[in-house]
Amino acid sequence: MQDVRAFVGNHRKPPFDDARVRQALNLAIDRAGLIEKLINTGVTPARRMTPDALSNYDAPQTSWAQDAMGERMAQARRLLAAAGFSRDKPLSFTLKNDTLEESRRIAVALTSMWRAIGVQATVESSDLATLNKMARTGDYEIMRYAWFAPYDDPETFLALLETGNPNNLSGYSDAEFDELLRAGRGTLDLTERAALLARAEALALADHPVIPLYFYAGRRLISTRVEGWVDNPRAANPTRFLTLTR
Repeated sequence: MQDVRAFVGNHRKPPFDDARVRQALNLAIDRAGLIEKLINTGVTPARRMTPDALSNYDAPQTSWAQDAMGERMAQARRLLAAAGFSRDKPLSFTLKNDTLEESRRIAVALTSMWRAIGVQATVESSDLATLNKMARTGDYEIMRYAWFAPYDDPETFLALLETGNPNNLSGYSDAEFDELLRAGRGTLDLTERAALLARAEALALADHPVIPLYFYAGRRLISTRVEGWVDNPRAANPTRFLTLTR
């Protein structure tokens, strides 16, 4: 599936307007271990905004993805120290989360990983309606987030970081990113468009605007009696094209 699960820091509130803080929190997450121990349903680690399944797009890679966790944790501590946090003045915040059991376990795991770099995070759970209201009003520090792409295109993910976009819940803003996104919209050449959007995403990734965790996996059980089914990331198969054999 072309959907992403992430956590979003509120860029309108210090210290999440500081890229060093966002980067430290991002580096400290062991996504592979998180997925293997707590989820294990076919999802894949996410270290960027866009999933591999997108058409006509070669997504940029994160430079730190292959670094050992020990190196990443050490770098995270250095970043927090540079941002003004220490053992005597730790970074502390409330993580807004939903009430699902899987989400609770993920949030607990994240707080443990962040504790290892000197961060004190408290989990506060709410129903989805309350979370959505908090997201829209900016009444949060860090919160869980999921985006279910309505169509097969990198822009549906990258527009979540566009200045002024109503779906930009983090408040992230970068003029160069916005310009590259607009330029991509303005060209009909698919190769050129993909290159512009990849430049935009690479620029944003260096700024760590969100904390992606994993890309969802589609799970489908289709009988051999069904004809006309074409597997695709969105599982889009209108019933008018399907038949059932005896």
